[in-house]
Amino acid sequence: MLQVLINVLTNAIDASPNSSEIYLRTYSQCINKGKQVVVEFQDFGSGIDDSIKEKVFEDFYTTKKEGTGLGLSVCKSILNDFGADISFISEKNNGTRFFITIPFSIDGE
Repeated sequence: MLQVLINVLTNAIDASPNSSEIYLRTYSQCINKGKQVVVEFQDFGSGIDDSIKEKVFEDFYTTKKEGTGLGLSVCKSILNDFGADISFISEKNNGTRFFITIPFSIDGE
């Protein structure tokens, strides 16, 4: 799980222009699936173009010159093993927000 957090944070840093802020938020929420913890990473980079959004979690897909294209696909696989998930919203020229959602329960609930 630590590797997932480091990878998503590194991607946010790489996507951000110099001296740009990156926001990291954590919160819990109740949804129809139950309770979950959300870890949100927000960068203020150029965003992800609509034409490539569906490829972001594919093995070996990258937009980086020196990337392997395995980072986000491995993150998704690791999270799925924990019953968790990763998703994102992005708007071209307005940055990207990645959400890691981790289900949880408190004993007796």
